[in-house]
Amino acid sequence: MDLPGRFGTLSLLRATTSEVVTSFGVDTPQLDFGRDTRCGVRLYYREVDPFHARIVFVSPPAPSPTAKSKAFLEVLGAGGAIVDGCCVFPYAAEELSAKGGKPRTIALGNGSEVEIHGKRFRFTYPPRLSESERREMLGRSPARPPNRALRLSMIASAQVFSPRPSPDPRQNLRVLQSPLR
Repeated sequence: MDLPGRFGTLSLLRATTSEVVTSFGVDTPQLDFGRDTRCGVRLYYREVDPFHARIVFVSPPAPSPTAKSKAFLEVLGAGGAIVDGCCVFPYAAEELSAKGGKPRTIALGNGSEVEIHGKRFRFTYPPRLSESERREMLGRSPARPPNRALRLSMIASAQVFSPRPSPDPRQNLRVLQSPLR
């Protein structure tokens, strides 16, 4: 399994089993699902809206070292989503105006499964670590590679030939007046 992100991990599951195909850490406070190129998880199907759903993280009102953000799924697309086996559809237009324009929102627990157009995802929160464990984990992280020098061209630099001046001024004048050799 990949390293968890700051907010958690999202894993793509096989359609028939709970085997993880791939997973990645979630490091942004909002993760969009949809067809649009700006979405973090792109699903290129006609039935999936450009912005179909999103996971948002809400921080507790009084931040403390042990308090973590809570994940919520907002369903925006007409096709809806399946969350932990329950079908969830967005509000109809008249319901949406009554709710103050806020989309249908579902809290995600640790290990919640979300399915959008047959693609199953599992969301997990990052593990809770004590301060000493966190410091130890940071100490074990790989060292950053040194920054490479900026290279402006992929073409090797050319060496320009410049003749040394001759002690004879007439020779220098002749070289300057002659065409390139």
